[in-house]
Amino acid sequence: MFWSNPVPKLLDQFISAEPHQRPEITEKIAAQGHKAIEHILERLRSGRLFPEFGVDLLAALQGEDMPCLLIDAMGCDDDKGREACQKALEKSHMPMAAAAVAHALDDPNHHIRAGAEKLLIKHPKSIPVDKILSLLKSQDKDHVRKGINVLAAAATPRAVEAIAHLLTHAHPWFRKKAVDGLVATGSHDVADKLCDLVEVEKDSDVLKSATHALGYLGSPKVAVRLVPLLESEDLLLRQMASQSIVEMGDSTAVAPVVALMRSKEKDIRRITADTLGGLTGPGILQALVQALRDADWWVREIAVATLAERADEESNKMVAGILSDKDPYIRRIGAEYFSLVRYPEAFAGLDALLKDEDWWTRERSIVALGRQGDPRAIPKILEQLNDKQTRLAVPEALARIPHHDALAALAKLISSPDKMMRSSTTKAAMIVGGPNGKKMLEHLGHDHDSEVADLARRYLAEMASAAAQEKKD
Repeated sequence: MFWSNPVPKLLDQFISAEPHQRPEITEKIAAQGHKAIEHILERLRSGRLFPEFGVDLLAALQGEDMPCLLIDAMGCDDDKGREACQKALEKSHMPMAAAAVAHALDDPNHHIRAGAEKLLIKHPKSIPVDKILSLLKSQDKDHVRKGINVLAAAATPRAVEAIAHLLTHAHPWFRKKAVDGLVATGSHDVADKLCDLVEVEKDSDVLKSATHALGYLGSPKVAVRLVPLLESEDLLLRQMASQSIVEMGDSTAVAPVVALMRSKEKDIRRITADTLGGLTGPGILQALVQALRDADWWVREIAVATLAERADEESNKMVAGILSDKDPYIRRIGAEYFSLVRYPEAFAGLDALLKDEDWWTRERSIVALGRQGDPRAIPKILEQLNDKQTRLAVPEALARIPHHDALAALAKLISSPDKMMRSSTTKAAMIVGGPNGKKMLEHLGHDHDSEVADLARRYLAEMASAAAQEKKD
């Protein structure tokens, strides 16, 4: 008779039971093992069992063959049942019938394959590596992908070697998946194999994946083998190689990278200067200071920003030395550097540049003197109000000097008849910030020129928003 199977009756009791009674009934249903699966799934399909109850019951089922039975059940056409089986597999702590689960990886039903893959990855120590290896010989991409994912979770030397073997596959898709799999293993023992691939690989996507993988793994003593990629015609590949070299932090790569600063190609010098910024070692500072004289403006800008991040005594002293250079472009670059870095010893050199023949150099020197925060610069900066080419740099310079005379001078500029000067003063007030900056902006918010007033009100709103966020934090 139908009722000779206790599961339907137990399920009825489970559904109508009080919460505190359900654990006991769950144990009774779990003891029925495979007899309960179909009944639970049928209740899920018909909507007579809440999905969360179905997951809990399936996860509680007892028996060593339960993982495989649940994986088989994932082949059903019903979405609710399939999802419940998958969640139960992820939730359960049942013993692994690993060999049988591995066999399910090449099942025709992709839902069963997916369930087997997830379960094996969840239990990496139980993965039967030898049984998975055959999947890597398949020409079916899904089979290979799942095999790589499972072997990567196992991460045994044999598994890593098997994945690495695919780096020589004829098809680039397989090589790329092998690279991804090796990254997932977290093994540092594959660095040389990845470098071998980088040196011969023709496919752009595979090459980029391998380059990124080397940086991610942080493999020591192989960064030097990526240096040639900085000369690639592919911009993205150059950037990825640069990032990976920096992430490795390998000092042996410094000398060959420095050597690339002599390249005739400006694009190579640009990426090289950027790379040097992330490395440490002899010759880097000298190379960056030399890059300040580069013919390409972008290289110079990268060198300035990189040196400004270092801003140590040695770099400050070397850059201060170029403030008196014969080349106006080099003097300007020096002033640009000190507009970012505070270095008291540069004061005299910057003061001298206020009379430079090049207006752009004078303008950068005004800002740089303000950055130094030295009150001695205030009268010198105010004199530049008479220079039509550089006067608009005065408000920012004053705003960066923490002294009452600088604030007083800046406050007078908010009433300047020159609209451009009032606009520059508005931006400077934002730099000042605090009560003093707010007071200036409130005054400028009533300016007779709508553009100046709108700018001031916008800055006031930004200040209020920042203050509110700071108070919230």
